[in-house]
Amino acid sequence: MPGLDREENTGFKARLYDHYLSQHVRASAETIQVALASRSHLLRRVIAAYLPPERSVRILDLGCGYGGFMHALRAAGYTNVAGVDISQEQIDMARQLGFEDVHCEDLRAFLSRVPDRK
Repeated sequence: MPGLDREENTGFKARLYDHYLSQHVRASAETIQVALASRSHLLRRVIAAYLPPERSVRILDLGCGYGGFMHALRAAGYTNVAGVDISQEQIDMARQLGFEDVHCEDLRAFLSRVPDRK
């Protein structure tokens, strides 16, 4: 955030994201599944023009949260989907929703380890 030094910014993010799902969204796995099922067709329609036709292509969702976008991708037939988010609580929920290739980590740190695929 502008005006905050790195340490203050990190503390702010930790306070915001550590319990984001339980304190701000207040949803269970069951209510999230119902919501995803009811809106995934809309999300697929919105993103369809931007997705490659090859369903086995690797797609990485940065800031994946509990996996809403990954759910829509999976429902559209994409089989190689991964996600990264800084909130352990969100990653735990994504795992409860059946996503295994999800990582709790800062995006910059995660991307620094991803090989450059030019």
